[in-house]
Amino acid sequence: MRRRSRRTGRDEESTLAQPVLDKCRSFVRSLDLPRVESVRELHDYVEKLIGEPVIISPTMPADGGTPCGLVVKVAGVNYIGYDPGTSPSHQDHIIAHEFGHLLKGHRGNQVAPASAAGIILGDLDPELIQMVLCRARYDDEQELEAEIIGTYLQTYVRHRNSTPATQGADADRVMQTLIRRKNNAQ
Repeated sequence: MRRRSRRTGRDEESTLAQPVLDKCRSFVRSLDLPRVESVRELHDYVEKLIGEPVIISPTMPADGGTPCGLVVKVAGVNYIGYDPGTSPSHQDHIIAHEFGHLLKGHRGNQVAPASAAGIILGDLDPELIQMVLCRARYDDEQELEAEIIGTYLQTYVRHRNSTPATQGADADRVMQTLIRRKNNAQ
């Protein structure tokens, strides 16, 4: 439920969300991103920043029981999987979200859920999997952070000919919705 602050006239949710938005906005600005045409073109730069290889590959279509995107780390290689059945813009957002996890050094689960590991790596021995990050809950702090960073990465790409557009009413409305959902789930 939204309540207006009598002092500022702003929604209280906006005030609660602002520190998370500011932190993620500052983080994206600190990356000194190159000018690119698409989020996928950030691939080499992300590899350079994290010091590990990243392989981006379509996976099996999400069916409601499986994630639409995930990161699986095996033998020091990060595999990003995305649902090939979704729109190209949604695929780009999934990839940007997973880049957010990698850039922030999120560790995820050390033991891979069988469904997540099988989606991207087939019959790989589960003992070889070092980490799995997949969106199972939207109220998780790492997921929220990756979602905000992913949105800011895409905003940057769209506005590459100007200052990184990690600010503005549209981006903040999206972030506030995500934070409101997180807060309502708790």
